[in-house]
Amino acid sequence: MAYRNIEGLDQLINMTNQLGQVPRKVARAAARAGGQADLVAVRNAAPVGSTGNLKASLTKKEERGSASNRGKSVFDIRFNPAFNISLVKNVINPGKYGGQNSRAYYPASQEYGFLHSGPRGFVPGYNFMKKASDEDSEAVKKAMIDKAISAIDKILESR
Repeated sequence: MAYRNIEGLDQLINMTNQLGQVPRKVARAAARAGGQADLVAVRNAAPVGSTGNLKASLTKKEERGSASNRGKSVFDIRFNPAFNISLVKNVINPGKYGGQNSRAYYPASQEYGFLHSGPRGFVPGYNFMKKASDEDSEAVKKAMIDKAISAIDKILESR
């Protein structure tokens, strides 16, 4: 990957060299900005049904860090469990294709596809989350770099 072609990366490298060690709050703020940019892209790409709950249920959640990785900040784009009442659907013919559960998770069927009991067979998913994340990766990197530059700039000005 050609990370040198990202606008603002050289400036960020110079600023981090001046700063020495990057504080955790800067890394976390940059990761949060990147996660927010990714969330917006995935929401815009989500298919909209009759209720719009699939798009509305998308949220960003920070992963819990461990004691050994205290500076690590990772944000997951996921479906809010509070929407499960409308996102879990009843299966018409449970067990026909090997699954014994009478309920199915609607977001998974939209992302990855599902087996239809009729003549259609396998109905492929939209892969909207993966496609949106892949297509918008440059905007996510840009948002992270911009946020890191502004946060480091504030720290350097206060010195």
